[in-house]
Amino acid sequence: MLNLITGLYSLTSKTQEKVGKLLIEQGLQIRVAESCTGGLLSSRLTDVSGSSNYTRANFVTYSNQAKHLILEVDNEIVEKYGAVSEECAHAMAEGLVHKTGCDIAVCTTGIAGPTGGSVEKPVGLLYIAVATKIGTSFLDNGQQAADNSSTIEVIESLRSNLENKNSVSDSEFEEQFTIHNSQFTVDYSITVKKFLLNPKYNRKNMKFMFTEKALEMVLEILCPAV
Repeated sequence: MLNLITGLYSLTSKTQEKVGKLLIEQGLQIRVAESCTGGLLSSRLTDVSGSSNYTRANFVTYSNQAKHLILEVDNEIVEKYGAVSEECAHAMAEGLVHKTGCDIAVCTTGIAGPTGGSVEKPVGLLYIAVATKIGTSFLDNGQQAADNSSTIEVIESLRSNLENKNSVSDSEFEEQFTIHNSQFTVDYSITVKKFLLNPKYNRKNMKFMFTEKALEMVLEILCPAV
């Protein structure tokens, strides 16, 4: 039942449209680098009409080699902490803003299952890193458009109630730093959050929920609570 309801929710979710609308309204550029979500986050962002206004280059860095070659993630980070780690997610975001100079950078790394999990890093483990330019003005929470679809609300309520283990962000890390390259010098802030999702999701739904968490995290930044 959990996967059935989540599958329905994946067809009705408007989260990407909310994010796209706010990015266009605020004139912001977003870039993503994905590991566990395999391009689904980029796909959802570009499902929105007018997405070329806010995204122009996204990356699927699925292997450790790709993370190193494209995002310049130090091999020692992966060897010491693993590809699915707070440290790797942070390094991915730092590499992405260094490469693109975007306003918002989003990176995902996790274990979508059903194989690949362990006691220390179970299926459903997700790290999301979001980097933002320091000084960028975002809307306050009161300006965010409300989702008035009762159908979507009912489906989401059912999905949440069916989860035996709620999605939680039980760890958060934030750091500010300055990016220097030949084209720009910009101050950035990176926030990394850890989530643990229900391992009973099938792989397709797990990847969708990973992207939903990433988009929700972007929404929190675009419309911070007051």
